[in-house]
Amino acid sequence: MAVYAVLQSTQISNKYVPKPEELCIIPKTNLIAGDGFETPWKGGIYINASYLLPKGESIVLKRILIADDQMATREALAKHAENRGYEAVTVTSGEELLEIISEERFDVVITDIIMPDFNGAVATDIIKLQGSKTPVIAMTGLTPEEMDVVDTEFLKVFHKPIKADELFDYVDALLQK
Repeated sequence: MAVYAVLQSTQISNKYVPKPEELCIIPKTNLIAGDGFETPWKGGIYINASYLLPKGESIVLKRILIADDQMATREALAKHAENRGYEAVTVTSGEELLEIISEERFDVVITDIIMPDFNGAVATDIIKLQGSKTPVIAMTGLTPEEMDVVDTEFLKVFHKPIKADELFDYVDALLQK
């Protein structure tokens, strides 16, 4: 997947080489059309970032798996993750979560606890039994008292309604971004 950068200024020319702190890396999938057009936010300009890397090197985006049976939640969290520079993959159930995590590598899993099929807690227990060290963050509509009966140990539990900025600030710190 090609990776692009967002320059946080409209001051750009063909000879301008941005400083690293002026860039926010984003996946190409966030682009609407080619290089060098203004973004819909903060007046930045999309530029092809490949020329900023030494020849033969590439940027590997951190990957987040988001599991939630509610489409609106999945889409909102995926969009937020992508805006933070992550590659987001979404699934709708604990069964799908287990299937994809056995086939692909993820840096963190964010899962709802209550889902059809089997829930995020069961899926997390199975992931741990399989020896995975992937950190798992839970989201839930359960009260803290109701969480007492869930014996799965999540890295952290966020209660709904989720504040996406708080969740992804935590993910950023966890992945040292």
